[in-house]
Amino acid sequence: MVARSGAALTEAEVSEHAANRLARFKVPHRVHLVDELPRTALGKVARGQLRNSITSEGTHHGRP
Repeated sequence: MVARSGAALTEAEVSEHAANRLARFKVPHRVHLVDELPRTALGKVARGQLRNSITSEGTHHGRP
């Protein structure tokens, strides 16, 4: 998730917001806050690059 500039969000706040508004099975297991999403030349989110950056941080453990 990318926060608007000037917004101060925490992972706990995002998780709580989702839990209050989504069905239990739709609530994300993990939240990773980033400054900017990697984009392709066409402007789409580069999911593979994003996945690799999360995995390289050592925070990705698979689904619980």
